Amino acid sequence: MDAFADGAGGDYHTTYFPQPTFISSRRFYCHVTTTRYLEMDFENPHYHELFVNGNPHEILIGTGSSMLEVVQNLSAYIGRQPVLPDWLRSGVILGVQGGTKRVSILVCALVTALVSENRCKTFNGFLLNVRHYVEQ
Repeated sequence: MDAFADGAGGDYHTTYFPQPTFISSRRFYCHVTTTRYLEMDFENPHYHELFVNGNPHEILIGTGSSMLEVVQNLSAYIGRQPVLPDWLRSGVILGVQGGTKRVSILVCALVTALVSENRCKTFNGFLLNVRHYVEQ
């Protein structure tokens, strides 16, 4: 939830990408296939509670002999993410909202901070007119 704009980003009942999945340090995972409201409660150290407001299509629980195997088994079911591009290791991803004015202010502050630290190279390959933001 956005702490700077009243109610932006929704509240604890909403999300932009609901994925009712968790992985436990006890080497198992749980994935629930549903479009219904769902709550996951991990407060008790001995068990986990799931509440689904309606019947889920599927509840899948899987295990592995190691955490790596658990992640491999889960990702074999829900899909594996593609390899990240090389530029990500030396670039920047900004996830900001709030309209053009607010985004411009935040980007300008970031660029100014990077320029003052002589870190302009961070923007290598980044489609941004740095001079435009610095001179404003």
